[in-house]
Amino acid sequence: MLAVSNPDDDSIETIRSALTRALTSGEDPRQVLGTVCRAFARIVPADGMSVAMSTRPDNRQLVFASDSVSEHVELLQHTLGVGPCVDAVVERAPVLVPDIGDASGRWPALVAELSALPVSAMFSLPLRAGAAVFGSLELYRRTPGMLESDQITAALRIGDVIAVALLALATADGGSEVDPLRLAGRGDGARSSDALHQATGMLMAHYRIPAGSALARLRGYAYANGRLAHDVARDLTTRRLRVEDIDL
Repeated sequence: MLAVSNPDDDSIETIRSALTRALTSGEDPRQVLGTVCRAFARIVPADGMSVAMSTRPDNRQLVFASDSVSEHVELLQHTLGVGPCVDAVVERAPVLVPDIGDASGRWPALVAELSALPVSAMFSLPLRAGAAVFGSLELYRRTPGMLESDQITAALRIGDVIAVALLALATADGGSEVDPLRLAGRGDGARSSDALHQATGMLMAHYRIPAGSALARLRGYAYANGRLAHDVARDLTTRRLRVEDIDL
């Protein structure tokens, strides 16, 4: 486990206060965001944690991942376009999966892929700015089991603090609204989304199809070949893979 199984009010409030001091003292919001995420990753009741920006299922940007498993799980959901973190944004509500094996009817392809990873439970919470949902906080556990009610409450509070850090970063970048593209790749363990967007544009131009169809084509190719969409996109943009090869 990363740390204590029941993060207390004092530990969360300490990080919240540190965030406030850092932002009011003019520290770089990018560094503050990384510090906040790393601090919470040490106290969450789980084995891993990730944070992603998202306004719709086809536009997810990984901002922070505490470990390689968290990063892979997030990118896998982006590749497939389904999963707890996707639904948390769409449904604007927590998606709690105490035993991922029981979710095969809901996300069959995802559950099949997760069977090769040390992931048995997943808990995804929407990140909010007022009434708007702009991302998700996701926890995973190696063993099945539901979070206790106080742990869920703590995770929701953690999500609120991380949302403040993300909004501060958006403001620092001169934006009046939350823009997932502008925040992409700013957190620890994150991968830049530039290749994915460039690859989507290449497919749009070559096949004369809209963005949604181009992304679906890229995702389909990645899944059919047992790869992540981000990795296929990188191969396309570096010419290790030809656009003509993405022909489903």
